[in-house]
Amino acid sequence: MRKWKGNASMTFSQHAAQYKSSQIYYLFLWLVCLPLFYVFMVAWFVPEFSLGWISTLCISLGSLGLAIAATVPETTGWRVTVHRYSAFGQALFLLPVVLIIAVSPEIGNAARLFAGLSTIIMLSEVLLLTYHKRAHPKMLLIQGSYIMAFHLTILIATYTN
Repeated sequence: MRKWKGNASMTFSQHAAQYKSSQIYYLFLWLVCLPLFYVFMVAWFVPEFSLGWISTLCISLGSLGLAIAATVPETTGWRVTVHRYSAFGQALFLLPVVLIIAVSPEIGNAARLFAGLSTIIMLSEVLLLTYHKRAHPKMLLIQGSYIMAFHLTILIATYTN
């Protein structure tokens, strides 16, 4: 087993970009998982809870950003710029989806409450990273909690209605 070099100030992508094998792993991971998640979200989740076209648009743009970030590892030169803008853009598009879940009358109260909390957490982290110019000594923790807040919101909304 290989241990990633680096520290908590690095993103998941920065850790993965250190080795060609982990770059390939991330690419295949997202080539499999992203289309499945996208289909689940736009073909079932959004229609099931009547979340509207704005949710579909945000999910589509966020998925595009993640697809670009997955195919352009954050290594050197132009790849760093492309990866960072697409990854940060992808993350920003998750936020309105969680906010729409928080205010949707089609979603149960517990899930809406959790989505509201997730919205506050995610917005706080976006503001924190914007203030710190997308760099922070605890970047890995911030990124992980942001992703976790989004996915737990989806899971709770799906299974509590």
